Amino acid sequence: MSIRRSRALYSTLIRIIIILLGLIYGLLFHIHKVPEELNAAILVTLLLFMAEQFVELGHKISALTFGHRESERRVFDSSRHPILGMIKDLVQKEIDGSLTVDEDKFVVSNPYLAIKSYADFWKLLIAEQERLGSAHRLTVEAIHSCEMNIWNTGKNTWAEKLLEYQADFCRAGGSITRILCGQGSDPGPDTISAYTAMKAVEINVKYYDILRNLVTHDFEWDFLRVIENDDLVIWSSFSRGQGKVIGRATYCKLSHPEYKEVIDEIWKDISKYSVKIDVEGAKTM
Repeated sequence: MSIRRSRALYSTLIRIIIILLGLIYGLLFHIHKVPEELNAAILVTLLLFMAEQFVELGHKISALTFGHRESERRVFDSSRHPILGMIKDLVQKEIDGSLTVDEDKFVVSNPYLAIKSYADFWKLLIAEQERLGSAHRLTVEAIHSCEMNIWNTGKNTWAEKLLEYQADFCRAGGSITRILCGQGSDPGPDTISAYTAMKAVEINVKYYDILRNLVTHDFEWDFLRVIENDDLVIWSSFSRGQGKVIGRATYCKLSHPEYKEVIDEIWKDISKYSVKIDVEGAKTM
């Protein structure tokens, strides 16, 4: 049924109900001698009945209209376009499997959506810091041991946007401390590039050498926490080891019992042993 026909049917039915109610009320009033108090009661009852019918009809017509719109949006004739139909099914399967929601956390298991959600997270943090004002600073603390290219504007399309968002956050009054984690006392060129880019946007950035084995963390996942908001983001890869491509993002509260004490311990130890980088000499200080 089309939307126009649905609206026409609704209008016609309303008119019919009004006419019938008027006839019933007129017959009761003129044919029978109805006491005044009973007359008022009948009128109220009829009005309530009419209102109930309006609501019920409205729900039915809305359901018809919504169902029509849903069918229009979802119909794709895969039999006429088999290749496109298979692509549609693959994309739908990817999207459906990309988000896992639990009661106290959710996981984005798609490399593109994980990074996209992280960028959107920063946009929301900027808005929150602007709302709070510089007198109420949000404190962000993060470690990064996944691929460093995510911060290299010449190698990753997200780098410029992410750095821009974090610069805006700092200008709005927020504070960011990030510890880059690599292998070896002398950081590689990608780490140097990430370090330099972050310093340029007022991020407090340091370096930790994973090979020193001074912390109880396997560096197969990274995290970012917002202290005041009790927010926690965790990144991990679909493959094991450090320096891997980010594959999934987990969002939950920092106070989540699965992570709270672990995150506190990791940050305390890494902060203790992290150092600044001599960018010109490409070595730690």
